[in-house]
Amino acid sequence: MENAGLILVANETFADKAVKGATQLLDTIEGQGMSDELDAAANEWQVKAKQAIKILNERRSPITQMMTKLAGLFTAQEGKLDPKKSDSVYAKIQTARDQWATFKVNEQRKKEQEILKQQNIAKERISIKADIQNHIRSIFNQKLSAFKTDIQKKYNLLTLENVTEITEYIKARPLIYPIANFRLIQPPVFTAYIDQAEADQIIYDEREKLYDELAAVFHENIEAEKSNTLELIPSRVLELKEIAKAGAQEKARLEKAAEDRRKADELRLKKEQEDQEVKDKAAVQNTVALETAGSLFDTTAALAEVKETTGKSKASEKINVLSTDGWGAIFIFYFEKEGKGLSVDDFGKKSLIQMKAFAEKQNNKSGEKIDNPFIEYVEEVKAVTSKVA
Repeated sequence: MENAGLILVANETFADKAVKGATQLLDTIEGQGMSDELDAAANEWQVKAKQAIKILNERRSPITQMMTKLAGLFTAQEGKLDPKKSDSVYAKIQTARDQWATFKVNEQRKKEQEILKQQNIAKERISIKADIQNHIRSIFNQKLSAFKTDIQKKYNLLTLENVTEITEYIKARPLIYPIANFRLIQPPVFTAYIDQAEADQIIYDEREKLYDELAAVFHENIEAEKSNTLELIPSRVLELKEIAKAGAQEKARLEKAAEDRRKADELRLKKEQEDQEVKDKAAVQNTVALETAGSLFDTTAALAEVKETTGKSKASEKINVLSTDGWGAIFIFYFEKEGKGLSVDDFGKKSLIQMKAFAEKQNNKSGEKIDNPFIEYVEEVKAVTSKVA
């Protein structure tokens, strides 16, 4: 090692002399053109150059061999910690972390699937309740309209002979919606996530909850319809008496006025039913929106908590080639996506391993896969190394 400087200077001088001779020879060839004499001189230089290389190598070999060995001692120590060496302790620790990260990611996915399943169950419950309410309210509105229409029909049958009968009939109309009949309303329910027993229980609960509200609505509406109709009977009796005494023309006028009122009442009852159904559907939809928002908030919070406890990792997919046909598919994929745009020389330098790496990158970046039975994509999870605060 202590003679290394002198040997380097000697080799440098020796090599420079050989290069100088070659340069002079090239200048002569360029100036005069090649000839047999110059070709012989070039051959002689090449023979001497090979001898010179041998001499240079013999001089420096003891030194460079020792330096190589010394460098090996240093790199051997580095190799113990080198992430790229599969037998290094670093790589072994990374493998252990990757295995743990894979386990954690799989557990995370199981928890996420369960959370999303519960979200779907919650959404289905909300949807079922809304369908039940819409169905029951619609049936109820139809029944309510039918009861009110019945009162109007009886009123329209009023004559001077049956005033007492019609009056008593209207007074006798019940104000309480029979709960037994209400419980016979059976909304159709179709489920995907909850079982039929739970669906039946939801129907029962929603129906019972609605009865008190709708029974009060029934009482209020029928009471008002009875009261308003009974108040009209005296004036209708007077009108009937006038019709009985009137001439043909006046009789026709009075009967037309009565018919117009009857038609107006029909339209009123129909509009009241339609308006109530629109109002009911809007109220149910508002409840659905509020409950759905609450469910989504809970789901988002649960997913965020699961993700936070999983740790930092990076998942990607590697290609596993099952046969030589798979390599052919990789070659075609690479050529179509990138290879045909390269120069002949650049394309020729590409190896199948590089083409496979390109295909893996394309998949992990854009999700574009090679559709081939001899190609399979295998997920690989890597633990991420992050700075410690």
